[in-house]
Amino acid sequence: MKYRKPILLVLLVLQKLTAFSQFYPVFSQYISNGLLINPAYTGSREVLSMNLLYRKQMLGFTGSPNYLVFSAHSPLKNPNIGLGILVFDEKTGPIHNSHLYLHYAFRIPTQQGRLSLGLKAGINYAQFNWKQIYLNDADDPAFSGDVQTFLMPNFGAGIYYYTSKAFAGFSIPYFLSYTEKNNYQSIKFQNDFKNYNFLLMGGYLFSFSRNFKFKPSILYKIYPQSQSQLDINSTFFLLDEQFNLTLAYRVNEAWVGALDFRINPQFRICYTYEYAGKIARFFNYTSHEIGLRYELMYKIRAANPRYF
Repeated sequence: MKYRKPILLVLLVLQKLTAFSQFYPVFSQYISNGLLINPAYTGSREVLSMNLLYRKQMLGFTGSPNYLVFSAHSPLKNPNIGLGILVFDEKTGPIHNSHLYLHYAFRIPTQQGRLSLGLKAGINYAQFNWKQIYLNDADDPAFSGDVQTFLMPNFGAGIYYYTSKAFAGFSIPYFLSYTEKNNYQSIKFQNDFKNYNFLLMGGYLFSFSRNFKFKPSILYKIYPQSQSQLDINSTFFLLDEQFNLTLAYRVNEAWVGALDFRINPQFRICYTYEYAGKIARFFNYTSHEIGLRYELMYKIRAANPRYF
């Protein structure tokens, strides 16, 4: 039993080493910030929306994943154009990735809402510090050397349609993937369809009264070379949106609960808890997120509130 944590962490690190950027990290708070998964979401809040998110994954494991994410996006004076930025820092054991992406959306008005076409482009600054790995064989050539760094560009695209009651979207967060060469002395860029992540999302708002609204939604993650994953989400807007409660199930993986509290018309804070089902029974595997959102021009938003 005492070896379970080190074994799980080693497996996690090895998965990171082999996958590089082929699997896009999905945060539970994408439910309230679609920019995390789809560049076409850019500008859809109809205000300047800024978000700060911290995620601690696999609480209690030394070297477990940590994420710090900042995003901001807004429509321009020309409302058909949206611009945004996404910056996130991730660290797992000896691997440290810093990402910077710029987002652009062309937003087409329709009779009921808007159809948005989005693009993103940016770069990942990756660091591998092999000295942080403890090995029985200290001379293992696969983990020798000092800190290695790489600059890895990437880009993605998405489409997003929304009205005051419903939304649907599709995105490919990364078009490029990477493979290591010569024991991580260099990397190879490739555009391989088998390494794409396809993200499908959708939801609908049921409004029963000013104090009670209900929004079911889904996120379906399709991985051509591995098992796909489905998130089923239920969000309740309570007391004139003073509190938002989300309950979600990541099929065969985790249960998720989130509480979103409105401090004032511009500022919200959200806490998310994840319990990893069967895995958590053996490893006490839980994850936590805390997010802050601040929005300007809130008087305009108050006349046309956004629920996704």
